[in-house]
Amino acid sequence: MEKLIELDNLGIIFYENKFYTISGSNNSGKTTLIRILKNKYNFVQGVIPFELRISNDNLMDELIYQKVDKELIDYILKELKIKSISKELISKLSKREIILVQIALALSKKPKVLLLDNISNYLNDEEFKRIIKFLRKYQNKYNLTVVNTTIHLEESLLTDYLYILYNGEVVLEGDTLEVLQNDNILNKMGLDVPFMVDLSVKLRDYDLISNIELDQDRMVDILWK
Repeated sequence: MEKLIELDNLGIIFYENKFYTISGSNNSGKTTLIRILKNKYNFVQGVIPFELRISNDNLMDELIYQKVDKELIDYILKELKIKSISKELISKLSKREIILVQIALALSKKPKVLLLDNISNYLNDEEFKRIIKFLRKYQNKYNLTVVNTTIHLEESLLTDYLYILYNGEVVLEGDTLEVLQNDNILNKMGLDVPFMVDLSVKLRDYDLISNIELDQDRMVDILWK
């Protein structure tokens, strides 16, 4: 597995074809880190909401201007469900639509690493999960590494590895479920542990279950046995 980025000062490493979450309270350094990575590495594309710079008035013209392969254009527009707005003026789009346009532009460059900075703040839960599902497909197709920053730890359950930042430093890291079990530390930093993880930890402390259980129905079945 190829190591793509290593930040010695933070102890952060990103490997190819992996999906990461970087979380922390507001002002913990998430967006600053995204900007540093975006500017330092030419194989990285970053989506920082509304920081959009294009030469044309609409998405389709911009993709054509950048000489993006038509097959890739069709694939991205279809999966993101934005073909209907691809020819509309960027200035007329909603905040949600602009985020989707930014993702499309970033993916059209076939980056090795895609950075997403708090994009879920502008999408509903269903749409965010749909985009993550698509990025998983794109990841397998084009060997993409994705880094998602968020204050919402629930999102980390959709990813492979979790870094927790506090005052610009990594204080916790590891496989997502392992990190989320540090509920006391996370709560002190103002982060809410996902409900099912929090419940599982408490029930495990009472020897009622043995493992972290994310499925509510399966949890009920275990407790009733």
